[in-house]
Amino acid sequence: MYPSTPFVHTDGPFFYVDLVDMSVNNVRLNVPPGTFDMDDDEDGGVITDTGAPISFLAPAAYDLLVVELRKVFDQLGAPYYPPQKRGFGPCWGAEDLDTSTFPFPRIAWHFRDGNSLEISTAGSYVLYKTNSHLMSVCAPFIRRRETAWKQLSVIGGHSQINTYMYFDLPNERMGWVYGSC
Repeated sequence: MYPSTPFVHTDGPFFYVDLVDMSVNNVRLNVPPGTFDMDDDEDGGVITDTGAPISFLAPAAYDLLVVELRKVFDQLGAPYYPPQKRGFGPCWGAEDLDTSTFPFPRIAWHFRDGNSLEISTAGSYVLYKTNSHLMSVCAPFIRRRETAWKQLSVIGGHSQINTYMYFDLPNERMGWVYGSC
């Protein structure tokens, strides 16, 4: 049996899951309770969307993720680059890093039922050159604006790299299997 988590809401085009926390290198972020919940007006919640290239997080979760990632990257000596106005982030300078052996921090999603989905390194980070032609490594997450879709968080396609996602509709569950894809 593969790990899975139940849908909590299935009306409309999306399947919502019951995310409660995230972690970086097994350190829980302690996202405030309710951050990922759908409210009575059906705003907020968490969906998985393979069509969304990157993940969108409610501000409270995004801010905690950045704080924890900064701690780890600071210890590894990588300089921090704030997110660009239209781009994703956070980013760190990678020009002096051997990215083939660099110990990238592991990021995981944690669901109410106790199951966790660890994002692969390829799904957690993007390497690219900045306008100044310096190599950067960025976490493909965007802080959801307070007014955009209320507080909907999205587990985007990049976070699913090297993970086969499946949707068991009769049993109303989302599951995953780690692989090379």
